[in-house]
Amino acid sequence: NMKILSSILIAIILFSSTTVFAQKKDSNKNKKKKTEISIEERNQSATFADGLREYYANDYTNAEKTLRNVINANSKNDAAYFMLGKVCYDAQKYNEALDYFLQASKINKENIWYIVELAKTYKQVGDLEQAAKNWEIVCKDKNNNEYYLYELAECYLLLNQYTKVIDVYNRMENIMGTNDMLTQVKVNIWLHINDVKNAAGEYDKLIALYPHEISNYILAGNIYRSNNMPEKALEYYKRAEQNNANHPMLCIALYELYSLYKNHASIKTENPDEYIHKVIDNQEIQFEDKYKLVRKYVDRAFKSAGENDISLAENLTQKLKKSYPNELELYNEISILQILKHNLPEAKKSLDILIENGNISLTTWTNYVKVLNELNDYSTLYKRTETIAELFPTNAILLFEIGRACNFAKDYKKSIEYLEQASTYAYENNLVGHIQLELGNAYFGLGDKEKAEKYWKNAEKKGIKRN
Repeated sequence: NMKILSSILIAIILFSSTTVFAQKKDSNKNKKKKTEISIEERNQSATFADGLREYYANDYTNAEKTLRNVINANSKNDAAYFMLGKVCYDAQKYNEALDYFLQASKINKENIWYIVELAKTYKQVGDLEQAAKNWEIVCKDKNNNEYYLYELAECYLLLNQYTKVIDVYNRMENIMGTNDMLTQVKVNIWLHINDVKNAAGEYDKLIALYPHEISNYILAGNIYRSNNMPEKALEYYKRAEQNNANHPMLCIALYELYSLYKNHASIKTENPDEYIHKVIDNQEIQFEDKYKLVRKYVDRAFKSAGENDISLAENLTQKLKKSYPNELELYNEISILQILKHNLPEAKKSLDILIENGNISLTTWTNYVKVLNELNDYSTLYKRTETIAELFPTNAILLFEIGRACNFAKDYKKSIEYLEQASTYAYENNLVGHIQLELGNAYFGLGDKEKAEKYWKNAEKKGIKRN
């Protein structure tokens, strides 16, 4: 709590400044002490205390006036200058605060808390070099405080002095021990200045400390892989493999490397897919984690539509389905892959299973409607119209599709209801035009040729011609 810290600092400052208000020791030769404090000193002490109370009551205007009275009476009162700086800082008058903190530090060069406030205030006025200079003084004096080191690092970062930032983070690690967040920040900085070797070197430090921690080898290898240095990446992966060849993240990293550099002379394996299959076969991994992995490769297949990607995703899905036959969400991946293979009847079977078991995903239903349309299975779509309308009452595309299905089923009144609902949420010209066309068809089916003609003309205005 910074307020508590401030209070502690004030107490220290007041203690260190008691020579202004309290009795002083005479020389060793004369061991008698003053028995009284002068009236002037008492008055200054009381005024200073009033200023403190006003400051902590957030009465900055009166606090400033009161504390000025103290320095008017004693221009060498560093504590009063310091408190005036605090008042101005909290009132966001940073330039004035800076002047007061400078005065305090000139009078009392030994008080490190004055330097702390100087560093903070220099940052506020945008003088980052002076802020860093003062934080260095503070960090040298208080060499076990990571908060001050963090402030120093931030100044160097804003000054784009990246190697100095890393040096400071190393000092923080000496206090705190190794820290994943600090390591990642240092890695990011090295990569920002295109120093791949030192970026990976951050993990080398951790590998030296924890030689059996597989993740550090993988992270170092990933850096080289991402920077088109596959041989170096493979070197780290192979070292990790000596510790744990079945580590799931290592298997994924090896698969990615071998797949990416399958035509590279020194990066070659007969069957890179085996590494992903090892993850799916690993009995120590929970279904949820395997499923996330399968979804990743199904998504890759969906985006690339490549034969190899589809084949891998399908093999992984089927293997997982065999091991977990009751996990219904796998039918979502199966249906996507069947759509990619243009095997629409099989895709419909998987989607039917999902829907019959209460799946309400927009993606599932959108795929289902698309498959039924491509199969010209409007009768099945017609049977699902009420469910779709209930689940997705504001989805213009699905409402249009069920309205069109109603036209095929000659349920024209229901068609008009869904199509008018769709028109409320449709904004794209092409969709609006098709909705108007189907409304025309519905009214024509009801025998209202005048309204039909009206909607058909509206469709033509949107560039959609009647059938």
